[in-house]
Amino acid sequence: MPAFMGGGAEAVCCWILQALDDYDVTLFTLTPPGLERLDAFYGTSLAGREISVVCPLPDWMAERAPRFFGNVSPLHPWRQHFTARAYRKRAAEFDLAIGSYNEMDLGERGIQYVHCPQFVLGSRWLRMLWGYSQARMTSNDTVACSRNVADRYERLHGAACGVLHPPTPGDVKARAWEEKEPLAVALGRIVPAKLVSEAIDVIEQVRERGHEIRMEVWGAAPNAEYLAALREREAACDWLHIEADAGRAEYCEALSRARYQLHLHDESYGIVIAEAVQAGAVPFVPDHGGQLEIVGDCRPILFRDAADAVDRMDALLSDEALLADVRERLQDGDGIVSPEQFMDEVRGRVERALAAA
Repeated sequence: MPAFMGGGAEAVCCWILQALDDYDVTLFTLTPPGLERLDAFYGTSLAGREISVVCPLPDWMAERAPRFFGNVSPLHPWRQHFTARAYRKRAAEFDLAIGSYNEMDLGERGIQYVHCPQFVLGSRWLRMLWGYSQARMTSNDTVACSRNVADRYERLHGAACGVLHPPTPGDVKARAWEEKEPLAVALGRIVPAKLVSEAIDVIEQVRERGHEIRMEVWGAAPNAEYLAALREREAACDWLHIEADAGRAEYCEALSRARYQLHLHDESYGIVIAEAVQAGAVPFVPDHGGQLEIVGDCRPILFRDAADAVDRMDALLSDEALLADVRERLQDGDGIVSPEQFMDEVRGRVERALAAA
């Protein structure tokens, strides 16, 4: 896992590690995580395990890497290839390699989990510089977070790709709709790419149409400058609250209280959207992307852009009968995978890979 920066990819890595409790495991990463911190947020129990952590960066660089990577997104390909090459130098020490973050040249056939195809590969010259092999990468047993992503991977690389939705813990305390608050939550990393500021704009416009709705923003905040700008907006709005880098218990409590979720970013899957559905909240999401594998073709909550999101929220909040119908349709929970289901699939793939070695 090249870097621990919060979000769905980090959750997937943690549950892969959790699934491997019968194996001796070494974690290669540029941002060594505190296992206690990961356990507290994702519900895993990694801290009591003997997981070796290898960081190929000097300590002084590793300490500064999370903030640096959070502010300089073009470094994603660099950190991906650097981590992969560090592993390949020691590959002979291990029976199997698992890449938990997108395409990775592991030196020989391994397992890789893809969230966003080609996002970390960089230019042809960068790949040559790091000794990347497309043939070795496509030989991996590849699984993606959604059918949407798997289709894109297969089109890009001409290789097969399975689907395993990320795990959704399901540890949010259920509350009756009447006990929930007229609150919309924005969940996930607090970074510009997640369009958090634009989501605040949407809620502001929904309020201008007469709806007494509040907003809370919850997530990891690796970008200090962006968080500071959002704090200025928070200070000027009595209906907005931002909670950065909170623990899992506080996060779940907020999700339990909320009637709505607003997510403007087009996701590869969207664990936070699955969590909202499990919590009984109504999510408003883009009308294209992996999140449709969670909410299905539920048109009243799907929007084209931010302006359309305002219209969709206004219409649904104004129609109690339609709102009740949407809530009922979302209860099916198709496309949501439990941690137990996820870990069973990971173990099966590991066992098959080791048997074939």
